[in-house]
Amino acid sequence: MPGPTMVQQARVGSSHAFAALYAQYQKQLYAYACICLRNAALAEDAVQEAALIAYRRMDDLRQENSFEPWLFKILANECRRIGRAERLSVPLGERPVADAAPDNIPLSDELRDALYSLPWLEREIVMLCVVTGLSGREAAHALRMNHATLRSKRARALCKLRVYLGDMDENI
Repeated sequence: MPGPTMVQQARVGSSHAFAALYAQYQKQLYAYACICLRNAALAEDAVQEAALIAYRRMDDLRQENSFEPWLFKILANECRRIGRAERLSVPLGERPVADAAPDNIPLSDELRDALYSLPWLEREIVMLCVVTGLSGREAAHALRMNHATLRSKRARALCKLRVYLGDMDENI
Protein backbone atom coordinates (compact mmCIF):
# COMPACT_ATOMS: atom_id res chain seq x y z
CA MET A 1 0.00 0.00 0.00
CA PRO A 2 1.49 3.37 -1.00
CA GLY A 3 2.23 5.95 1.64
CA PRO A 4 0.22 9.12 2.19
CA THR A 5 0.34 11.74 -0.54
CA MET A 6 1.70 15.23 0.00
CA VAL A 7 -1.84 16.61 0.19
CA GLN A 8 -2.80 14.03 2.81
CA GLN A 9 0.31 14.87 4.81
CA ALA A 10 -0.43 18.61 4.57
CA ARG A 11 -4.03 18.03 5.64
CA VAL A 12 -2.85 16.42 8.88
CA GLY A 13 -0.55 19.34 9.62
CA SER A 14 2.77 18.65 7.92
CA SER A 15 4.29 22.04 7.19
CA HIS A 16 7.00 20.37 5.09
CA ALA A 17 4.39 18.72 2.86
CA PHE A 18 2.51 21.99 2.47
CA ALA A 19 5.74 23.83 1.63
CA ALA A 20 6.53 21.24 -1.04
CA LEU A 21 3.04 21.58 -2.53
CA TYR A 22 3.21 25.37 -2.45
CA ALA A 23 6.62 25.34 -4.14
CA GLN A 24 5.10 23.51 -7.13
CA TYR A 25 2.71 26.40 -7.80
CA GLN A 26 4.53 29.45 -6.44
CA LYS A 27 5.63 30.86 -9.82
CA GLN A 28 2.19 30.42 -11.36
CA LEU A 29 0.54 32.01 -8.33
CA TYR A 30 2.88 34.98 -8.49
CA ALA A 31 2.39 35.39 -12.24
CA TYR A 32 -1.38 35.35 -11.80
CA ALA A 33 -1.26 37.90 -8.98
CA CYS A 34 1.14 40.18 -10.88
CA ILE A 35 -1.07 40.33 -13.92
CA CYS A 36 -4.19 40.66 -11.83
CA LEU A 37 -2.94 43.39 -9.50
CA ARG A 38 -0.47 45.12 -11.86
CA ASN A 39 1.95 45.57 -8.99
CA ALA A 40 4.76 43.24 -7.94
CA ALA A 41 4.69 44.19 -4.25
CA LEU A 42 0.92 43.75 -4.01
CA ALA A 43 1.24 40.46 -5.87
CA GLU A 44 3.80 39.18 -3.37
CA ASP A 45 1.49 40.17 -0.52
CA ALA A 46 -1.47 38.43 -2.15
CA VAL A 47 0.46 35.22 -2.76
CA GLN A 48 1.84 35.14 0.78
CA GLU A 49 -1.58 35.78 2.29
CA ALA A 50 -3.18 33.14 0.05
CA ALA A 51 -0.53 30.60 1.09
CA LEU A 52 -1.13 31.38 4.75
CA ILE A 53 -4.90 31.05 4.35
CA ALA A 54 -4.49 27.77 2.45
CA TYR A 55 -2.16 26.36 5.11
CA ARG A 56 -4.60 27.26 7.87
CA ARG A 57 -7.56 25.85 5.95
CA MET A 58 -6.14 22.59 4.60
CA ASP A 59 -9.02 20.79 6.35
CA ASP A 60 -11.43 22.63 4.02
CA LEU A 61 -9.94 20.92 0.96
CA ARG A 62 -12.48 18.26 0.03
CA GLN A 63 -10.68 16.39 -2.74
CA GLU A 64 -6.97 15.75 -2.96
CA ASN A 65 -6.82 16.29 -6.69
CA SER A 66 -8.44 19.73 -6.29
CA PHE A 67 -5.49 21.31 -4.49
CA GLU A 68 -4.36 23.48 -7.41
CA PRO A 69 -7.76 25.03 -8.29
CA TRP A 70 -8.53 25.39 -4.57
CA LEU A 71 -5.28 27.30 -4.06
CA PHE A 72 -5.98 29.55 -7.07
CA LYS A 73 -9.50 30.20 -5.76
CA ILE A 74 -8.00 31.45 -2.51
CA LEU A 75 -5.54 33.63 -4.44
CA ALA A 76 -8.27 34.99 -6.74
CA ASN A 77 -10.29 36.00 -3.69
CA GLU A 78 -7.24 37.60 -2.10
CA CYS A 79 -6.44 39.53 -5.30
CA ARG A 80 -10.03 40.79 -5.43
CA ARG A 81 -9.80 41.89 -1.79
CA ILE A 82 -6.52 43.71 -2.35
CA GLY A 83 -7.75 45.17 -5.63
CA ARG A 84 -10.80 46.63 -3.94
CA ALA A 85 -8.70 47.94 -1.07
CA GLU A 86 -6.20 49.57 -3.41
CA ARG A 87 -8.92 50.80 -5.81
CA LEU A 88 -6.98 49.67 -8.84
CA SER A 89 -8.73 51.69 -11.49
CA VAL A 90 -5.64 52.70 -13.37
CA PRO A 91 -6.37 53.96 -16.89
CA LEU A 92 -5.05 51.86 -19.74
CA GLY A 93 -1.40 52.60 -20.42
CA GLU A 94 -0.70 53.88 -16.91
CA ARG A 95 0.45 50.72 -15.22
CA PRO A 96 1.87 51.26 -11.72
CA VAL A 97 4.63 48.71 -12.34
CA ALA A 98 5.65 48.09 -15.93
CA ASP A 99 7.53 44.88 -15.10
CA ALA A 100 4.92 43.32 -12.85
CA ALA A 101 4.90 40.06 -14.82
CA PRO A 102 7.65 37.71 -13.68
CA ASP A 103 10.42 36.62 -16.03
CA ASN A 104 8.97 33.16 -16.60
CA ILE A 105 5.86 34.67 -18.22
CA PRO A 106 7.08 37.23 -20.72
CA LEU A 107 4.28 39.58 -21.67
CA SER A 108 4.68 42.21 -24.31
CA ASP A 109 3.32 45.65 -23.52
CA GLU A 110 0.62 45.06 -26.15
CA LEU A 111 -0.53 41.80 -24.56
CA ARG A 112 -0.44 43.32 -21.08
CA ASP A 113 -2.51 46.29 -22.29
CA ALA A 114 -4.93 43.91 -24.01
CA LEU A 115 -5.38 41.95 -20.77
CA TYR A 116 -5.95 45.16 -18.82
CA SER A 117 -8.59 46.22 -21.34
CA LEU A 118 -10.75 43.27 -20.30
CA PRO A 119 -13.24 43.52 -17.45
CA TRP A 120 -11.98 41.97 -14.20
CA LEU A 121 -13.85 38.65 -14.49
CA GLU A 122 -12.83 38.07 -18.11
CA ARG A 123 -9.22 38.88 -17.22
CA GLU A 124 -9.36 36.37 -14.35
CA ILE A 125 -10.75 33.69 -16.64
CA VAL A 126 -8.06 34.24 -19.27
CA MET A 127 -5.32 34.27 -16.66
CA LEU A 128 -6.53 31.11 -14.95
CA CYS A 129 -7.02 29.18 -18.19
CA VAL A 130 -4.16 30.49 -20.29
CA VAL A 131 -1.49 31.89 -17.99
CA THR A 132 -1.70 29.37 -15.14
CA GLY A 133 -2.80 26.45 -17.28
CA LEU A 134 -5.84 25.38 -15.25
CA SER A 135 -8.43 23.40 -17.17
CA GLY A 136 -11.78 25.02 -17.85
CA ARG A 137 -13.40 22.90 -15.14
CA GLU A 138 -10.69 23.80 -12.61
CA ALA A 139 -10.98 27.51 -13.43
CA ALA A 140 -14.78 27.32 -13.16
CA HIS A 141 -14.40 25.68 -9.76
CA ALA A 142 -11.90 28.33 -8.66
CA LEU A 143 -14.24 31.14 -9.72
CA ARG A 144 -17.37 29.40 -8.41
CA MET A 145 -19.14 29.41 -11.74
CA ASN A 146 -20.73 26.95 -14.08
CA HIS A 147 -18.30 25.39 -16.56
CA ALA A 148 -20.48 26.31 -19.56
CA THR A 149 -20.64 29.92 -18.36
CA LEU A 150 -16.87 30.01 -18.02
CA ARG A 151 -16.42 28.60 -21.54
CA SER A 152 -18.64 31.28 -23.07
CA LYS A 153 -17.00 34.08 -21.09
CA ARG A 154 -13.55 32.74 -22.00
CA ALA A 155 -14.47 32.62 -25.70
CA ARG A 156 -15.80 36.18 -25.51
CA ALA A 157 -12.68 37.40 -23.70
CA LEU A 158 -10.32 35.72 -26.18
CA CYS A 159 -12.30 37.25 -29.05
CA LYS A 160 -11.91 40.70 -27.45
CA LEU A 161 -8.17 40.08 -27.08
CA ARG A 162 -7.89 39.09 -30.76
CA VAL A 163 -9.76 42.24 -31.82
CA TYR A 164 -7.68 44.43 -29.50
CA LEU A 165 -4.40 42.91 -30.67
CA GLY A 166 -5.56 43.04 -34.30
CA ASP A 167 -6.28 46.75 -33.89
CA MET A 168 -2.80 47.15 -32.40
CA ASP A 169 -1.25 45.53 -35.51
CA GLU A 170 -3.09 47.96 -37.76
CA ASN A 171 -1.79 50.94 -35.77
CA ILE A 172 1.84 49.84 -35.99
